[in-house]
Amino acid sequence: MDRPPWSQASNAGNTPNTPSTPGGADPNQPVRPAPATPPAYESMIWGSSPANSPYNPNNPANMPAADGDAPTEFWQWEQPPQQAQPQVQHPSWPGAPRWTTGNTGDGAGKPDRRSMIGLFAAIGIVVLLASIVGVIVLSQALSLAGGAPTPQAQQPATLPTATPTPIPTATATATPQPTNSVTFVALDTTTQGNWQSTYGSQGAIVVGDTQNLPGAIQVTPANQSGYTWAGSTSDPRALQKVSNSSDRIAACWYSSSAFTIDINITDGNTYRLALYLLDWDQQNRVETVSVVDPTSGNVLDTHQVQDFANGQYLLWDVRGHIQLQITNASGSINAVVSGLFFSNP
Repeated sequence: MDRPPWSQASNAGNTPNTPSTPGGADPNQPVRPAPATPPAYESMIWGSSPANSPYNPNNPANMPAADGDAPTEFWQWEQPPQQAQPQVQHPSWPGAPRWTTGNTGDGAGKPDRRSMIGLFAAIGIVVLLASIVGVIVLSQALSLAGGAPTPQAQQPATLPTATPTPIPTATATATPQPTNSVTFVALDTTTQGNWQSTYGSQGAIVVGDTQNLPGAIQVTPANQSGYTWAGSTSDPRALQKVSNSSDRIAACWYSSSAFTIDINITDGNTYRLALYLLDWDQQNRVETVSVVDPTSGNVLDTHQVQDFANGQYLLWDVRGHIQLQITNASGSINAVVSGLFFSNP
């Protein structure tokens, strides 16, 4: 590398190229660039200079003499056109020129003082903020773990609620039905003894045979006698037997004056009552059948029956406790009844 431009300056009593060290001049050594008042070098590029180069400030030849004598001559370097960099004083020369640090060589990569101060200040601020946050978090944790109780919001006073006055609900009152009820329906003169397909689905009494009644219907005859005209017959006037529907029987309860049949229905339901009358031996019988309230004795319905040699049914819808009164007409041999049957209306 060529030596950069330079010039010599002489002090009084000194000549060029005359070393200031004892022993005389050495033509093989250049004059050391160490002026009594060193210029402030703003920039030197020595990173690419060899260690013994006169351009390298670390070269011992460029250092001041050991005896402290001030040099009589110095190099005046031309400043390269580049941006000034922070200057650092050489550690072995108090008052020596401030050599700039470069990317390589002695002192390369060392941070300057301002950068270090800024870094330490930033670290201190971060540590301070972290400490404040830690104190806040710790205080909150202690408060939640059983510290001072958190004040509860005061609940507003509860005003008494007015109780509405209940409005009475109108209750429908059912019209009370009479305990005993009787309604005449019809007179059947065509069915004859074939009752099983028409009547008796809820209970039947065939005089001279067995009876089949539910527990809610009790039938009790009084002041009557029993008689059987034909115990087994195919005559259609005779009633079908309860015990054997393929057979028939002609029989009766009778009285020369009057007798009663008490009927008590206890389930509150209404049934259709069919009363079968038969003048089997064709004696021109005439009789009166009345429906009576057994408690008051009032007659609820009445019918006079005659010409019933082929058999007739008197039909009523009945409920409760009633009584049938069978009365023989004047001049008639006797009054008779052959069967009673209950079905749904």
